[in-house]
Amino acid sequence: DRFDRRTVLILVTAGRAVLMLVVAGLVVTDGPLWLVIAVALVAAGLAAFVGPAVGAAIPGLVRDELEIGPANSASASLDNIAFVAGPAIGGLLLAALGTTAVFSITALLFAACVVVFLPLPPDRALAKRAIAPTEPAANGVGADDRITAPVLGLILIEVVASVVSGALGVLTVVVAFAALGEGEA
Repeated sequence: DRFDRRTVLILVTAGRAVLMLVVAGLVVTDGPLWLVIAVALVAAGLAAFVGPAVGAAIPGLVRDELEIGPANSASASLDNIAFVAGPAIGGLLLAALGTTAVFSITALLFAACVVVFLPLPPDRALAKRAIAPTEPAANGVGADDRITAPVLGLILIEVVASVVSGALGVLTVVVAFAALGEGEA
């Protein structure tokens, strides 16, 4: 709560994009496995800041208090769908395209999320918008039009995070078999 949610989302997501590029580079150069794991852990740790920032941003993106409950419900539903679909998509992409491609695509998707988050208003603007939700903007765009991109950005970040989670889950098995020579156990 001490930091602007928009700034947190942008910095954390940009950081994750850079870290995915680092992992892709380490895979291409056959870098040390411990470093790949360390970078992946830092990227996963950054994800801890996304959920609270998204949750705190939702009240400022809805038109009135009556929409907060449905918005939170929609967010939780999308999170659960992404939790199931993300690993499946990540695994399929990993099998079809390979490790480097998946991490590169993930970096591009995180970068796309940053671009989507850029138009999010700062927290103060969100508070003002929540006070007067029905006033049209100076250019005639209504409140619904102004929140479409941020909401899509929040959905996109959930999907990308789930794909990364799925790819890392599958990659863990690949590392266990191929790199460490472990069996099924």
